[in-house]
Amino acid sequence: MSIRSLGVLLLLVGIAGCRKDQEAARPADKPTTTAPSEPRQADTQRPAASAEPAAEAPVAVHVAEVDCTPAGARGKGITVKAPEGATCKEVAEALVIATPEGGELVIHETAADMAARKKAIESDTNNKLKRYTTDTPETIVYEIVTPSGTNGYNFVSTKKVGDKIVTCEGKKEASYTREQVEQLVMACRSLEKK
Repeated sequence: MSIRSLGVLLLLVGIAGCRKDQEAARPADKPTTTAPSEPRQADTQRPAASAEPAAEAPVAVHVAEVDCTPAGARGKGITVKAPEGATCKEVAEALVIATPEGGELVIHETAADMAARKKAIESDTNNKLKRYTTDTPETIVYEIVTPSGTNGYNFVSTKKVGDKIVTCEGKKEASYTREQVEQLVMACRSLEKK
């Protein structure tokens, strides 16, 4: 583990501890509000801060706990913190969390081979890889160029839920905004089996 990864991990643990304290103080009937943050850049240095104001501040997203039990056998006992209004449904071989903004978190009950996934991302001739914005053993967030020439993002991540390691990913061939991917990754990291 690199020093940078260790620093990020310690920062996330500290933030999680602060959030637990805040959640304990917050009334239970109010949803959590979070603003998406910029994903960690894997291969580039963050530019120096400029005196120019930001073009547009991120919109606050209301987050609520969603119980996926009503979706069927795959959702039994699964909860996720997702944008308010998100729904769970079972499809073919997966559980899907759909957000009101159009994001789809697809959850498979098996662990992904992340090295094989990277090779598949890099060799995709339809959605061409532009760069990885996050590249850790558990999560890959990548920027693509679609056939129409627009930039988009997608991801694949693994998470231990109960006694299984599951795979979360954006819908295949989908192109999301960076903010949508951040919300989907956040939802994946919050998955729990109760």
